Amino acid sequence: MAHADTLQGTGRPLIEVEVVQCAGREHMEHHRLQLPEGSLVRDALAVCGLQAGASAVMPLSTSKADPDDATPGVGVWGRLVSLDRPLAPGDRVEVYRPLQVDPMDARRLRHRRQRASNAQAKTKGSTSR
Repeated sequence: MAHADTLQGTGRPLIEVEVVQCAGREHMEHHRLQLPEGSLVRDALAVCGLQAGASAVMPLSTSKADPDDATPGVGVWGRLVSLDRPLAPGDRVEVYRPLQVDPMDARRLRHRRQRASNAQAKTKGSTSR
C-alpha cells in the first residue's frame, strides 16, 4: 500500500516491497523496502546491493542454440519478470539461484540408481532361497 510518507525530494508516495534471495542451500535473505511509487525491479535489487546482471542475478537457463539468450533469474511472486517491470505495493521480488543440475538429468540418475538397487536386491533374494 502507498504510504502517506514520501521520499525526500521526490514528492512521490512510497510503496512497500520485499526482496528475497536464496543466498545458500539453507540461507534466505529478506529485505523489506520502501521505494518511491513507479520503482522498477532493477531499483529494488540495487537498493539491496544486487546489481542487475551481477553474479547474484544469474540466468535461470540458456538456450543451447544461443547462449546469449538467457532468461533473467528474477521474478515477482514466482513468475519470471523483466528487470524493467514496475513494482506494485506488496510485491515480493525473488532472486533465483541457477540450477546446479538439470532436473531431467537428476531424475534419470535417480532412476538408474533405483533400478540398480532393485536388481541387486532381486539377485540377493533369489540366491538365498
